[in-house]
Amino acid sequence: MLDKKNNFVSIIMSLFNAESTVERSIQSILNQSFSNLELIIINDNSSDSTLNIAEKCSLKDHRMKIITLMLSY
Repeated sequence: MLDKKNNFVSIIMSLFNAESTVERSIQSILNQSFSNLELIIINDNSSDSTLNIAEKCSLKDHRMKIITLMLSY
């Protein structure tokens, strides 16, 4: 039998200009019955409000971490 107390899951979500779906996607993950998880958001240099929406969601749930990639050419 799986011991849910000792299991931990990391979920990585890559985002690029996803302002229309990002909040719903984040909430779908965070609302799972299995709560011993972390959600790592990789913001791939979005030019819309994706990062702002993800940051607002992270203020409501400590299980989120946001990483923003910086492009260099």
